[in-house]
Amino acid sequence: MLLDPTALGQLSTIDPSIAAALAAMPDIQIPWNDPVTIKQTTARLEGMIDDLLGPLEDTLQESYDEFALRDGTIKKVKIHRPTPQASTGRPLIVLYFGGGFISGGINQMTQYARGLVRAFDAVVVCPDYRLSPEFVFPTHQEDSFDALKWVAKNALRLGADPSKGFIVGGSSAGANCAAAIVRMAQGEPLEYAITGQWLAIPPLFRPDIVPEKYRQYFLSREQNAKSKILDQDALTVIGKFTKWDGPSTIPWPTLSHQVLSEVPATYLQVCGMDPLRDDVSYTRRY
Repeated sequence: MLLDPTALGQLSTIDPSIAAALAAMPDIQIPWNDPVTIKQTTARLEGMIDDLLGPLEDTLQESYDEFALRDGTIKKVKIHRPTPQASTGRPLIVLYFGGGFISGGINQMTQYARGLVRAFDAVVVCPDYRLSPEFVFPTHQEDSFDALKWVAKNALRLGADPSKGFIVGGSSAGANCAAAIVRMAQGEPLEYAITGQWLAIPPLFRPDIVPEKYRQYFLSREQNAKSKILDQDALTVIGKFTKWDGPSTIPWPTLSHQVLSEVPATYLQVCGMDPLRDDVSYTRRY
């Protein structure tokens, strides 16, 4: 059931307890017009999170590996596994980091990866991809797909058995990459079938590609135009740096004409005050 515009507006009202908690925290401003400072700010925040995580417990192990992109560029993946190794392999989860396609890195997803290793006894792989403004659309999604192909091909060596579960996911920009490459895998099948995807705060629409019958409900860009961290101005700047123009099915996989019933089970996640809220709400209608 679709919420009416009034109900949607209520989702943009902050809970008093959350407002109080935010008021007690440092006001972090991300200078979206300055890519260099964005990268530095994100790296500093990721470093703070790593410090809070503390040392790795004995039941987990982490390592790095390398893979080649289609043009020969070498990138890294971070691999999270339980100890000891299982003789029969474990479920495989691949996570992509966020940062507006401008910033971020493979250590960003460490807290999620460790939690998933603990919860599901899984192998979790976090690949790198190239960033804007140095690299523009569709580099982010193509790099992510190249990484996924490498992970699938090397799954057994990594200690995973994707037949026990093969999940692709990410946060924000990483969620867009995850959604895009799941669609790509429909046209270029991998060694193993993807069994699910986790999309947290994914950018999947923009107002001009929302079907006419749903546009009256696509309000979060307006209602949350001044939200913290990511606002409408930030989305505009991200579009400029990544050079996403035109209704391509790569950054906007919801426009794909591939069979929707073949898309794996999907968990969508977003908050009411996020400008990307309705990207998620109306993805569910497809």
